[in-house]
Amino acid sequence: MLHEFISNRISLAIGNINFYEFILPLLIYTLAMVAYALFVWKFYSLMAKRDIFSLDLRGGKSKHTTFRKAVSVFAYVLEYLIIFPVLVFVWFSVLALFIFFLSKTQSVQTILLLSMTLVSAVRALSYYKEDLATELAKVLPIAVLAVFIVEPALVSVDLAFERISQVLSLLYVLMNYLLFAIALEFTLRMLLAVKKRLRH
Repeated sequence: MLHEFISNRISLAIGNINFYEFILPLLIYTLAMVAYALFVWKFYSLMAKRDIFSLDLRGGKSKHTTFRKAVSVFAYVLEYLIIFPVLVFVWFSVLALFIFFLSKTQSVQTILLLSMTLVSAVRALSYYKEDLATELAKVLPIAVLAVFIVEPALVSVDLAFERISQVLSLLYVLMNYLLFAIALEFTLRMLLAVKKRLRH
């Protein structure tokens, strides 16, 4: 009797399996959440890392040591002059995009200000304590995921695209913010270099 009952239940459960109606949506949502979480993790991990680029001045006893050190320093400075501004712009753009989707009352200029403020604060904190910078960097991306899970209607797609179209008229604002972020990073790196020099 018990055996038949269990067999019937198993048969019923198997018979109710519907890949396209239940399994496929679950699979898509799972993959999407995993992809988003990986993106967010890579995003805030890099943004909160103090030493994004490394400078290796160990040259050994080779006669080309001075030349190699000079090339290393030149490449290091070049990375902060070219690659770092690109990274800042990417971080800034992603954060601004998050706020574009979340906020319904902030103006475009205010959103740009808040986005660059967050980038600058994370970069500044990374020189003090990377764990603290990491916590701040992941607040907004995790908040977007939480809002999307709990109440997707709060995410305004039409308003977000309308705001994105207005960004081009504020390019001068973006340039000012980008220059500030670069100047802040160079100042922090100089202070770090002075601090390391004083310790030795």
